[in-house]
Amino acid sequence: MISVIVPVYNVEKYIDDCLESLAQQSNQNFELIIVNDGSQDQSMAKAQQWIAQMTNVMVINQPNGGLSAARNTGLEKATGEYVLFLDSDDMLSTNAIEVLSSIIEDSIADVILYSAGIFEDGVDSTRLKFNMDAYSRHANDYPENLRGVDYLDRVLATNRFIVSACLYAFKRELAVSLRFINGIIHEDNHFTPALLLLADKIKLLDNQLYKRRVREGSITTTSISSRNIEGYFYSAKGLEKDIQARLNEDSYSVYLSVLKRLYQATLATALKTKKISVIRHWCHIIELELNNRKDIQLSRKYDLLMSYPFLVTCIWLCIEKMKKLGLK
Repeated sequence: MISVIVPVYNVEKYIDDCLESLAQQSNQNFELIIVNDGSQDQSMAKAQQWIAQMTNVMVINQPNGGLSAARNTGLEKATGEYVLFLDSDDMLSTNAIEVLSSIIEDSIADVILYSAGIFEDGVDSTRLKFNMDAYSRHANDYPENLRGVDYLDRVLATNRFIVSACLYAFKRELAVSLRFINGIIHEDNHFTPALLLLADKIKLLDNQLYKRRVREGSITTTSISSRNIEGYFYSAKGLEKDIQARLNEDSYSVYLSVLKRLYQATLATALKTKKISVIRHWCHIIELELNNRKDIQLSRKYDLLMSYPFLVTCIWLCIEKMKKLGLK
């Protein structure tokens, strides 16, 4: 059985579409876990009509703690052999559970990776930062029985890595000690690579089993702030902790590639703001990290510590240039 975890927070405009897509699944053999993350609108009132139509539904109410906290609660309560996440403003294709259940019966894959289609909801198309191909798996380009670490190595090299945790169904036992980092955005940047690096076998599907809504106010369409920078930074820190237990494994170089990608994204995001206040905020985080760092030997092994002064220097040079241009 598959556990479907749906975090809910103030999505009264979209919850009907989301839950209807579950109520209309061609295969109803799934466990639905709705985590009400302190919604203050009519989200849960609307959800009740759909809950009444389905069996095996668990509703959990908790104070607002953010997407990571809601997903973590769902993981702790899930009982299915496999788990997938569905954001409450998105939808599953009507055959998603059927397709995944068939794969699970015929395969021993630890993680099943599927594709997604996107649709716009009140968004100017000129602001979209991705296209249909961005959520395609290109399954024929990869061999069968691929390990997660080998897949991650390949997609990072070809810029095909899909970070969204909603496009992965995985064995629940695989993530028994894996959780999302609370209190940040871009939380998938830690969870998804960590999940793949635990997988001995993955299965790729070109089937568009997920329908991603692009709307004003989503992370992909909002302007950059210090929260974006912190999200990338603390995702990298979470993976860095994992590295300490994997220095002698062949996944080490891939871990390092992911870390470099996240730190580069941190720097790039900081520079895109063109706001000295935001860049200074990020530099302050780096300064605190340097002051707190004690494991110098580990840092020397993968040269991560040396990257901090370099990044800070680049950013401060940028700040000085901005000052001359009169930017604030």
